[in-house]
Amino acid sequence: MTNRRPHAITVASLLLQFMGIISVAATSYFLVVLVRSHSFPTFLGVQMFMSGRFEGVALWRMIGLASLVLIILGLQIVAGSWLWKSQRRGGYLTLLLLGLSLVVTVALGAPGMLISTLPATVLVLSRWGSLR
Repeated sequence: MTNRRPHAITVASLLLQFMGIISVAATSYFLVVLVRSHSFPTFLGVQMFMSGRFEGVALWRMIGLASLVLIILGLQIVAGSWLWKSQRRGGYLTLLLLGLSLVVTVALGAPGMLISTLPATVLVLSRWGSLR
């Protein structure tokens, strides 16, 4: 008999990895444009990433904030891969990421990370006992 990963852990893993990869790509694009042009990226002529809220913030601070978010998103991918292997450290990292996502949401007014970390945390906690 093989040890099968519960569906809840599989969904949490895929959710974290998928949203993490997409978010890393978008944040990386944001950073490249910000560094090269010293302005917020645009899409179809519309400025992206809450540019109005951060209009007066120094460039180096924006780069620092975006880099911090990029690190957190990278950890999201790591947590997803650990959960895929049913490792308990993936569960702990998911719990940590929920806390970091709440801080980012409050500080930056950007709830995007909660879209993946909140449901993933609920799924992980529902099957915590299956993690090794």
